Amino acid sequence: MSNLLELQNLHVSYHTPRGTVQAVRGVDLTLQPGEVLAIVGESGCGKSALCKAIMRLLPDNAGIEGKILVNGTDIAPYPEKELQKLRGRLFSMVFQDPMTALNPSMTIGAQIAEAVLVHEPKISRDALRARVLELMELVGIDRPNARMKLYPHNFSGGMRQRAVLAIAQVLAIALASRAKILLADEPTTALDVTIQAQILDLLRNLKDKINSSIMLITHDLGVVANVADRVSVMYAGQIIEYGLVHEIFKDPQHPYTKALLESLPQLSGRDRALHSIKGSPPNLAHLPEGCPFSPRCKYACDLCRRERPALTEVEPGHLARCHRLDVTASFQGLIEVPDGAGRKEDTPHG
Repeated sequence: MSNLLELQNLHVSYHTPRGTVQAVRGVDLTLQPGEVLAIVGESGCGKSALCKAIMRLLPDNAGIEGKILVNGTDIAPYPEKELQKLRGRLFSMVFQDPMTALNPSMTIGAQIAEAVLVHEPKISRDALRARVLELMELVGIDRPNARMKLYPHNFSGGMRQRAVLAIAQVLAIALASRAKILLADEPTTALDVTIQAQILDLLRNLKDKINSSIMLITHDLGVVANVADRVSVMYAGQIIEYGLVHEIFKDPQHPYTKALLESLPQLSGRDRALHSIKGSPPNLAHLPEGCPFSPRCKYACDLCRRERPALTEVEPGHLARCHRLDVTASFQGLIEVPDGAGRKEDTPHG
């Protein structure tokens, strides 16, 4: 199966007065049509920078190297005018906070209409109104005739309102344009579990209806277990483990992946302590000489502190970046992965 999106040796750096921050370092990833790829890791590991690099929405002080192949075409060198034609039409992004992503001075209906007009500029006024109402109904916004006239601040004050905004954002950016690649940056942040479920159902429906591929940026491993096919674990700007969700959750190979899973609270009644990951993520402007996780890793040896490990294939399609794969302790998965989740064949990796 051909790759819809492929990243080859992607680097993203930010030039600051205190030095160059290496936010993304040599990332290789592939995304197939109709799949959900999750990117997980602690805050500051490079997840959002990776997402914005694909969209080419980086600030002026950012530099980008490597290839971003969309349907086999490298868009990394494209000028802004050409990128504008691709955004929304081919790939779209859902940002972390819909309250800040939406324009507070425009009604919800006007913002959805604006997204439609970008890609259907010749649509008539009546057809545009019908299109907006149709899209609002598709995502379960009741009384769309009335709600399309409301402003974002009218929806604040509750989880349902924030969910509506998140849905409206997905709707306006993705459904309106039939985008094939959806980059979702923490779409369930600050929502309770009920509203999270609604957003995740929307993402599943989006994927199924228009065969979209989704790159899901999240720190919530429970969300990954329920919606993703594959998962990439990031640390200090690099992919440190990659593979099918059910394989990594059942048999993680990298000490950091294991530590993430062990730090989750459990409701299963198992008698075990809640672990935390000691220390803090490294300063991306001053990375350690060897493995960036070595200062926090209980398995670290002199080799780990001297040399940075390469990404090694542990099993077909399952890769990990660690010198100590031979001594890492056995691990029993703590999160149940639904049947059929994370079991796509022909696992690709750049």
